[in-house]
Amino acid sequence: MDQGCCTVLIDDAGERSFIASEGADGVVTPADLAGLALMADDWLLLSGYALLYDGSRAALTGWLQTQPGRLVFDPCPQVARLAPDALAAAMQAAHWVSANQDEVAVLTGLPDPARAAVALANRQGGAVVRDGARGAWLALPGAAAVLVPGHQVTVVDSNGAGDTHVGAFIAALAAGNPPLDACKMANIAAALSVTTSGPATAPRLTEVLSLFEVAQKTAPFPDTATDPAEER
Repeated sequence: MDQGCCTVLIDDAGERSFIASEGADGVVTPADLAGLALMADDWLLLSGYALLYDGSRAALTGWLQTQPGRLVFDPCPQVARLAPDALAAAMQAAHWVSANQDEVAVLTGLPDPARAAVALANRQGGAVVRDGARGAWLALPGAAAVLVPGHQVTVVDSNGAGDTHVGAFIAALAAGNPPLDACKMANIAAALSVTTSGPATAPRLTEVLSLFEVAQKTAPFPDTATDPAEER
């Protein structure tokens, strides 16, 4: 099959909109998933788009119920259109949820990103809620959410920033970094990605680590907000 097609529109402020149609990327079978040779230290990323497609939703929903590996779930901007059983399976299997503030508002019914992060962190890992230029809210189970400040840049093209953030976060966790440091690195990587035009603009690790080391020496500890006891 042919791959799907995605046309991206960028406005004068660097914000993007998608016009997309799936192809081979929207087809996943039980046999495909059975053929995955997962190792104990593997990290997995599941996009909500894959649960939206008719050709992959059923197979992935069944696979998620087997509790596969260390899963990070990115619900995608179309989260409101996901089938309830597919969304429930993804949320149950996820070790981490990584999403923007609009997506978590749909998932939790909470417009405040800090409170939404706390509500989503009742799982094995936690939640990361991207909050634009402010940075990201990080919440671990049973703990208050902290705002991890963003790395300030001039935005040229935001296309791919969310993908860069979640990819950098997973890579940092896989390398053994604690969640707070992983989120700081992800913020830097996502910020650098919006300074260049085009979809595939994730920076090199050396660039991220250089800025991370500077931030560690100069930045205060992130602000804490939202006592989880208030949510109960």
